Amino acid sequence: MNDDFVVVINSHGRPDCSSYRVLRDAGYTGRIVFTIDTEDNSYGEYVNKYGAENVFLFEKSNQTKDFDLGDNFDGPMGVVVFARNESYSVAEKCGAEIFCAMDDDLAAFSYRYVKDGQLKNSKVKNADKVFSAYAEFLKTTSIDCLGFSNGSQCMNGAEAFMEKYGTYRGIFNAYILSTKKRFPIDARICEDCAAVVEQSSRGKIFLVHPAVMAQFDIWHPGAKKGDGGMQDTYRGTISYIQRYYPIMRRPGCCKLRFANGCGFEVSISDRRCYPLILSESIKKGL
Repeated sequence: MNDDFVVVINSHGRPDCSSYRVLRDAGYTGRIVFTIDTEDNSYGEYVNKYGAENVFLFEKSNQTKDFDLGDNFDGPMGVVVFARNESYSVAEKCGAEIFCAMDDDLAAFSYRYVKDGQLKNSKVKNADKVFSAYAEFLKTTSIDCLGFSNGSQCMNGAEAFMEKYGTYRGIFNAYILSTKKRFPIDARICEDCAAVVEQSSRGKIFLVHPAVMAQFDIWHPGAKKGDGGMQDTYRGTISYIQRYYPIMRRPGCCKLRFANGCGFEVSISDRRCYPLILSESIKKGL
């Protein structure tokens, strides 16, 4: 793997990191580093396990002017948005232009494809080639952020998967980014969705390549998950508040809906949210 690429894992309280294990098992040989905040009591364990040169400590209070938390009340501070914004600086310190900012609970890394009318999957064993291809594409195009598919985009079978193949824009949990195409990630909670809708409305281009799936241990209301990460925040904040942050950012393209058994979710209008190519007839009148 090239030296100008790095995986930055945003982690808290999970030194036994599943993302690290899954990436190495998938054949990734490049550098993996961790972004840890000063409130993490597990810092020493990260250092012992991965080496001090691969663990970057940062102070949340130093970031309060760099992005907008999206509220005016004393909300929870145990949220990942601080580390997400810090990951750009960490990548620069590593000498990398292109990097993957990833959550710490990756469960599986696989290829998704259609064969004989069925949606299949096979384990990624050459992750170096995957990341190299993504990095080259980000460097040589106007795309601002690349992502992998997730379970929700692969749950309705082959026909649904192929119908929107290459058009997914919602990127969550793992982001291929460039230090030369930096943008802020706002909102205290549900910041991944908020970043997509807000930055897309400003002309930033997000694109998912669904042939590679990064499946994370995604939290949803009522699910029983382990400790660390944002679990305390999720348990202490109702889903209505969590999902309202993207709507506050861009109410014209988002709405709240009740997902039976899973609390509230956000629905995004592709037509109203994402950049579109104007026809020549319209462009002539501008």
